[in-house]
Amino acid sequence: MATSPLTVEHSTAALTQDPAVRSLFRLEDREPQFVAHPASTADVVQIMRLAQAQNWSVVPWGAGRQQSIGNLPDQYDLALSLEKLRGVVEYDVENYTITVQAGMTWAELNTLLRANHQYIPLDPADARSTLGGLVVTDVNGARRLGYGTWRDWVLGARLVLADGTVIRAGGKVVKNVAGYDLPKLIVGSLGTLAVVTEVTLRLTPISEAGRTLVITGPEILAPYVKLAEQILALNLEPVAVDLISGLEHQYGLLVRVEGMQEAVDRQAAAFRSRCDALSSFTVKEVEGADQQLVWEAAGPGRSDDPADMVQADAISGAEIRCRVSVPIVALPAVLAECQALVEALGLGRRFQAQMGSGAAHIWLTQRYAAEPDSIADALLSGLDRLRLFCTTPATLQGHLIVEQVPPRLRSRVDLWGPRDASLNVMAKIKRVFDPAGRLNPGRYGLVN
Repeated sequence: MATSPLTVEHSTAALTQDPAVRSLFRLEDREPQFVAHPASTADVVQIMRLAQAQNWSVVPWGAGRQQSIGNLPDQYDLALSLEKLRGVVEYDVENYTITVQAGMTWAELNTLLRANHQYIPLDPADARSTLGGLVVTDVNGARRLGYGTWRDWVLGARLVLADGTVIRAGGKVVKNVAGYDLPKLIVGSLGTLAVVTEVTLRLTPISEAGRTLVITGPEILAPYVKLAEQILALNLEPVAVDLISGLEHQYGLLVRVEGMQEAVDRQAAAFRSRCDALSSFTVKEVEGADQQLVWEAAGPGRSDDPADMVQADAISGAEIRCRVSVPIVALPAVLAECQALVEALGLGRRFQAQMGSGAAHIWLTQRYAAEPDSIADALLSGLDRLRLFCTTPATLQGHLIVEQVPPRLRSRVDLWGPRDASLNVMAKIKRVFDPAGRLNPGRYGLVN
């Protein structure tokens, strides 16, 4: 394997220029000049200092499962793989906290925690994702209604800034930096502010019982919206109420309850009673490991690996995955508009809408068309019209971002949509933490 003469002093993380290794870190048509595999925070420090001296841009990597989110980097000199940083730094079982290195995967963490009947009650779709990657992309799951997002579970982090400075923030460390709540800033930052090498997480006991109600029946949207609103209005505490489409039935409502066995039984009975009163619904109750299968079927249902997406795009047409965030009361209108658009444009669609949070994933699809250009035109028209509906101030004042797009359509898609005040704030924070714009440059489309 070829290594660069620009080695990292006192480090086990020599850089490689091996073409086979570099190809593993390709982002569509962009490939790094160098790849580094640090084994410690100290290694990361040395690499970032070298990158500063050489004026290199750096793209941090976990498992690469979420690299499709955001713009491609404007410049891509060094891929910084954190896959070797997967150890446990400290596990305080009695106080329900754990500090792990950022390269540990979600599956590895859960295996460790289950031995002590503990967990983090988020449910990202891909168990191969690393903790660092999940935190900086804020990929959580359907139980957001009951448990929140990563911002609610990250207590602290160890960060390496673009110049090699190490910061320890939050957790058991009292001192913070410049008045920023750094752990919350890092969540959702897409690796643009710092390299996360460790995270400290809050834990909770695994629930005694859990159950998912799979509610189906009507073939139109409106009855499910009404039922979801009634369920959320009850004086109960479901951890997820998701309206879905694209499975065996045209629509379905998934309601998940967790807690003590008695409470789970009582809530499930109340929800079933509500459905029985409306007579048009059928209810199936799912428990144990079978619940995971139900929720996996409702979620992304495909790989986020960019290479897999290229192949699927070439074979079967095209698909765009969007994430919508609107006021809770406005989400039904967005779903109805989506249905009207796909019918008008001849598109396929499916969605998973979190009725208690106002967030939804929407997939717009077009497959097996004879002319590739007709696929692109219909999809992009649908996307533009849905975004306009979600973001126009006179209507919803929400947001729509594109999380995944076929490579051949990327240049025609604005992933982030209209710029607002929040992006201006993000640009200012980026200049504080990374004034040279070295980390993931252009990921948010911001000018440094």
